[in-house]
Amino acid sequence: MYDIIIKGGVIVDGSGSPPFKSDIGIKDSIIAKIKDLSNEKAEMIIDAKGLYISPGFIDIHNHSDISIIDLPTADNYVLQGVTTLVIGNCGSSPAPLTDLNKKEFEKIVKKDYPEIEVRWESFREYLDVVREKRPIINIAPLVGHGTLRSAVIGYENRKASEKELEEMKRLLEESLREGAFGMSTGLIYVPSMFGDTNELIELMKTAAKYDGIYTTHMRNEGVGLIDSVIEAIRIGVEAGVSVEISHLKASGRPAWGKVDTALQLIKEYSSRGYDVSADAYPYTASSTSLVTLLPREFREGSREDILKRLRQPGALEILRERLGESLLEERYLSWSDIMISYSPSHKDLEGLRI
Repeated sequence: MYDIIIKGGVIVDGSGSPPFKSDIGIKDSIIAKIKDLSNEKAEMIIDAKGLYISPGFIDIHNHSDISIIDLPTADNYVLQGVTTLVIGNCGSSPAPLTDLNKKEFEKIVKKDYPEIEVRWESFREYLDVVREKRPIINIAPLVGHGTLRSAVIGYENRKASEKELEEMKRLLEESLREGAFGMSTGLIYVPSMFGDTNELIELMKTAAKYDGIYTTHMRNEGVGLIDSVIEAIRIGVEAGVSVEISHLKASGRPAWGKVDTALQLIKEYSSRGYDVSADAYPYTASSTSLVTLLPREFREGSREDILKRLRQPGALEILRERLGESLLEERYLSWSDIMISYSPSHKDLEGLRI
């Protein structure tokens, strides 16, 4: 006697084997049998004729760190067959927090989730808050490198001192012990972008002790794509960790042919025994904050620091000139390529191209 029998579906088991038709018997929330169960009984029988059955999908690049607290039923994912979310991507995670980064993080949370109180600092405390909500979906959280850096250095554009690097390593190790699966970088975002390759290697050597993965939003996804892929692989090789390159693409027409070379590099190092992989999304657009278009010298500090810098006499004139150079040289974009998709304070601009 089974609790549930799923009858007559076509099973795609995720192993790479061809799909096959069979019944599935479930008992005590575990798949007990995959075979013809025509003569068996169950508390519930689900007719899956004409349907496909697969294991739950893993969304390996997700940003539901706070929304999972707001909506623990995760309807938008469950209805798509997603049962596991890898969160804390692109160098940003909800923890660890210190006096240097907590207020800034609270502002970000309050903007979209005014009812959520940030009542945690450590990774364990954050996960305790998530567990209290009893989410219906699994999560695999990463520690954001940008969060580590802001917790120790703030948002300054400079190299970490030896003491600061040791403190970042301590916080990373603590977070890994408390449930993190690895570390992510967002190397186009403040303050992760201020960390050099050696800093990342040293941090990932710490993560290696816990079999932590390195996931990366690379420094450049345009004309500098190949150098960025090489940096990601180098970090994995020298630290001895698995590498996941986030949303691999070649942005801007002059970079389009570089994807083949990037994939060849990944395959080459994989064939040597290194664990290097990449994910991609199936559309020809990307989404991020407009602040990433600002030249590096305008981006140091918090949101308030950036706005203060933009208000200085002559700043806008310099910015107009530098932005033109930045778009042309680094991303090969034109203003008509950029659409405002979300601006709560300027709703009239949403859906318009700059």
